[in-house]
Amino acid sequence: MSAFFAKGGLEQLVQAGWNWSSDNIKCVLVRLASITAVKAITAATNATPISVTCTSHGLSSGDLVEIVAVGGNAAANGRFEVAVVDANTFTLKDITTGSSVAGSGVYTSGGLMIPLSLTTLDNLDDVTAAAIPAAGGTSANLTTKTVALGVLDADDVTLTAVTAPSGGTACDGIIFYKDTGTASTSKLLFLLDQNGGTGLPVTPNGGNIVITFSNGTYKIASLRG
Repeated sequence: MSAFFAKGGLEQLVQAGWNWSSDNIKCVLVRLASITAVKAITAATNATPISVTCTSHGLSSGDLVEIVAVGGNAAANGRFEVAVVDANTFTLKDITTGSSVAGSGVYTSGGLMIPLSLTTLDNLDDVTAAAIPAAGGTSANLTTKTVALGVLDADDVTLTAVTAPSGGTACDGIIFYKDTGTASTSKLLFLLDQNGGTGLPVTPNGGNIVITFSNGTYKIASLRG
């Protein structure tokens, strides 16, 4: 699965502000396009580097982003460092090597850009209501939570009678958070998106949705990067 940690979640982790094993941890399905910080992509060139068109992206050169759901040019999906061209355009660099990322095909449609700092997404109340299923989209507390060498795991989750968010039909993200009982203090921890074989997106239709976490090396998420 493809997970990245929210800025506030990482800060709290460093400061011992949350404990995966003992805290009340829940997850919620979300429609990423309905979250204010997430921006729509309208083009991604088949060139080196890939140049991404994303109106009013709000990024600075050196920022890290997650890109999902770009059609045609699969190489534009993933995590990247950006080099800003102008207010609506940026190019992609490999996070590890700093080299320019090459396109892999002609852009056809879609794409969302998620800034990895997510400074406007710290707590549960920062997730707009339109991004969350109208009913059934939030889990109970995760059970049988474990941490082994920085790898987080828990029992699979069944969401009951899930209906679509008001912002649209499909959900393409799962946000994990530390539940305090109050949305304004429930710290967002990390997000799973459709990169990395998560089975997303899913379209709620009033039935149950089973979230089956990976049994691979990194389980739900890894603190090892």
